Amino acid sequence: MVTVPETAPGRPRGASGAGSRKAILDSAIRVLAREGTHGARVEEIAAEAGVSLGLLNYHFGNRRSLLRVALIAGLEQRPSFAGASLEEMLTSALRASERGATGWWRIRQEALRIAAFDPELRSAATETTAAWTEEISAHLPDGHSTSAMAGLIVALVDGLSQRVSSGIVSVRAAEHLLEEALSHLLGGE
Repeated sequence: MVTVPETAPGRPRGASGAGSRKAILDSAIRVLAREGTHGARVEEIAAEAGVSLGLLNYHFGNRRSLLRVALIAGLEQRPSFAGASLEEMLTSALRASERGATGWWRIRQEALRIAAFDPELRSAATETTAAWTEEISAHLPDGHSTSAMAGLIVALVDGLSQRVSSGIVSVRAAEHLLEEALSHLLGGE
């Protein structure tokens, strides 16, 4: 599991700072889930957390550090798919990728995009991808529940999700492509 730093590097942690730090982090996760990294403003995060910009900077140092910590913490809040079918799990990911969509899937997309340039975030994205892959594997029909097959399906959904979020394909078209791919991969089941 990736460790989320308590304070910005080189900054002391105040005795009463844990509550405000948590409020800032929770607010940053909510703002990232709504706005993504490009739309996330520290002023909005501070206001939503009910703290000053100075206190936000005290705890996290700068916007980049705050967003990194919030993305890592946000990835750990992966939704549960208890009772969902494989198709429900995968189509929920595609539908959540529509432009303007919010939530954990948005945080995941942002983290995957940035992870190419940030080793710490890459580690957190790798962990959450492994957990999702394991969950997909458990939902595959008998004879197909291998980590390789589940990894292939996760990669397919991640790629289709990126296309949906960028407007290259519609959710409906992505769902059709996913249905066709699953039919081929799982032998028409």
